[in-house]
Amino acid sequence: AGALSAVGIAAETERAAQELAQVRQQIAEAQARLLSVGSDVVETEEIPLPQEAGIYNYAHQLESAVR
Repeated sequence: AGALSAVGIAAETERAAQELAQVRQQIAEAQARLLSVGSDVVETEEIPLPQEAGIYNYAHQLESAVR
């Protein structure tokens, strides 16, 4: 009971292969959508910029002078 014949195994293998092909196609489509949407995404920082917090990176004019 529950044992598949050779024909049943072949049919089940074919069904699984078709399902796998469909899943691979769905993955390819999802990856393509991700690539196209990824270029539209704007990353934002949750941490405020130091300038907004009143912190400035002051550089004295002579710091970059040639020695």
